[in-house]
Amino acid sequence: MAGTAGGRHNPHQSVSGFQEDIPGPGPTRLTDQSVSAVAHGLESGRSSPVTKFLPMTGMVVSGLVGILFLADLAVKVPFRRVSVPLDVGFFLAALIVAYLSWSVLDTAKS
Repeated sequence: MAGTAGGRHNPHQSVSGFQEDIPGPGPTRLTDQSVSAVAHGLESGRSSPVTKFLPMTGMVVSGLVGILFLADLAVKVPFRRVSVPLDVGFFLAALIVAYLSWSVLDTAKS
């Protein structure tokens, strides 16, 4: 019979006969002190290198995309101006991503 070992019931064995994961200690309960410590770390103005790296990457990539599609609008290079609305749309999207990246960097500084 599945779930029994030598006539005794094994609570960690499933009906299929395979061993299930034995649960460890439960989730840690957040206290007011731990929440306060996390909030203090976020409000202290310290920013990790990742906090600066990701928005800077976003600004660089959006700048390159903006330059590509602005060049396509101006001189038909590199996409031979296949679609003007797409060129304008991608250029505006690049501006939006650049602004959002700048906003994140500005927020991380303060």
